[in-house]
Amino acid sequence: MVAYKRLAWLLMVVSLTGLLSWGWFSLPKLNIMPVQQVTVGSSYQYVSREDLKSMVRPFLHRGLLFINIDHLRRQILNLPWVAQVSIYRLWPDTVRIRVIEQEIVARWGEDELLNKNGEIFPILTQKLPSSLPQLVGSEQQQQLMLQIHQSLTELLTPVQLKIVYLQLSALSSWTATLDNGLTLVLGNDALEERVQRFVSAYDELFTDPATIAEQVDLRYVDGMAVRWKQT
Repeated sequence: MVAYKRLAWLLMVVSLTGLLSWGWFSLPKLNIMPVQQVTVGSSYQYVSREDLKSMVRPFLHRGLLFINIDHLRRQILNLPWVAQVSIYRLWPDTVRIRVIEQEIVARWGEDELLNKNGEIFPILTQKLPSSLPQLVGSEQQQQLMLQIHQSLTELLTPVQLKIVYLQLSALSSWTATLDNGLTLVLGNDALEERVQRFVSAYDELFTDPATIAEQVDLRYVDGMAVRWKQT
């Protein structure tokens, strides 16, 4: 009799465990707490609404409790132009998604771009700002070039000039082209000092419309060599 009761209890425990397991694995299929609203925040400058919708839609049928947030985040991060993704469940029926796009700061070479962190990614659209500077250098030099570009740009602010093209040669020599067409030959050291020398002399030497400079070589200790455009 005792053995019979023990067997009955054992069967009951096994049945209850199986029932609970079946219930747990079946809950996603029952769409407990269905998602009624999805809000997506993005600038939509490069990422399209349709791409985001098609990426999110397959994840919503399982209900709010069973959405695989990490998987969805990884999928959205695989979309072109996406830099960061944040996803939140809001009880009882809402999913909120925030997408931050890549912040483009420069062209890298002929067919790539740089974001604000100096990371390289391919050009995926022709709708790019015309004001993007172009940086040309060897691999692994992009972050250094981005820092130098920012530093020299600040020095040129008083004369209202900007660098539109910056090149670092294989011999570590720097050349910058400004938005007025003037090329600065900077060499491989003392870059900020040389640009500051150019800025100090700019109003006196380079603002006369009758004499337009084409190139300024700043690789001298105290001066510069100027090549003037032929008129």
